[in-house]
Amino acid sequence: DEAIEAGTESLLSAMTMDIPPSLDWRSLNGSNFVTPVRNQGKCGSCWAFATTAALESQALIDLKTPGTGLDLSEQILVSSCSTAGTCQGGYVDEASTFIRDTGLPLEACFPYSAETNTCSLACSNWQSSTYGITSWLWITGSSNVTVEAVKNGLFMYGPLVTTMDVYADFYAYSGGIYS
Repeated sequence: DEAIEAGTESLLSAMTMDIPPSLDWRSLNGSNFVTPVRNQGKCGSCWAFATTAALESQALIDLKTPGTGLDLSEQILVSSCSTAGTCQGGYVDEASTFIRDTGLPLEACFPYSAETNTCSLACSNWQSSTYGITSWLWITGSSNVTVEAVKNGLFMYGPLVTTMDVYADFYAYSGGIYS
C-alpha cells in the first residue's frame, strides 16, 4: 500500500471513487468480516482492542474466511511484549507498527486479563504463529476528519482502527448518545 502520512487527509477526501451507496463489513454479500465486540474490563486498553479488531477483520477478508470467529490476543499488546501501551492507555500507531513488525497470536496463547503484565506469561513460541499486516497508514490526521475520507478508507482498506478521546464527564456516562 502507498503510505499516506498524517496531514494529507485531503488525499483520500478528494479522491473520486466509485463507492457503493452502502458498505457494511458485517454483511457484505451475506458474509460477516467483523469479529464480535469484546470487553476490555477496567483497563484503558481500547487502543489494543481497536487495532486487534481491525487485524482480525483484515485477516478474515484476506483469507476469505468470514464468520470464523478469529480471536487474537490483545494482551500481547497490553503486556511487556510490546511498547505500544499498558492498561493506562496506549497508541494505535505503535500497536499497528507492532502488528506489522511482529504480529499477534491467537487469544488462547495469551488470554486477556485486563491488567498490564509480563510477556513471560504468553506461550513460549508465540512469535512463530502470528497474524499480521504488511503496512498501515493514516487515512486522516488527528483533526479535520471528513466523512469522505472515512468512507473512502473503509472501501479501499476494510474496517478501520478508530478510538475516541475520553473526557472526565465520560466516567459518569450511563446510557444514550454521548457527545
